[in-house]
Amino acid sequence: MVFAAFFLLPGLCITYITRCVLQRCMVEVVSARIDEETRRRMRRHPGVNWSQVIREAIEGRLDEEDTRRRPERAQLFEARALVDSVRAPSSGWDSTEEIRKWRELRR
Repeated sequence: MVFAAFFLLPGLCITYITRCVLQRCMVEVVSARIDEETRRRMRRHPGVNWSQVIREAIEGRLDEEDTRRRPERAQLFEARALVDSVRAPSSGWDSTEEIRKWRELRR
């Protein structure tokens, strides 16, 4: 059984429990703890499927996190070009001479 909790919105704590049987997840249960005022306000809207609202909020947050952490394609190409330019050999530069020069300076 896996247990975790996180805060999705102010005043709303989401707890999820995954029950795994024989290494196969069978049931996922999500429970939310909310303050009394929020619950009173929710009761004023009985036609709202609050479970669906919470699922959509979780999906939206996951999408935001995935998008925020994924670098843009243009940024990847720019970084690759920069690395390739640094890696390219320079004309008129000899690594052996450079190493000898710095070794001499240390003495």
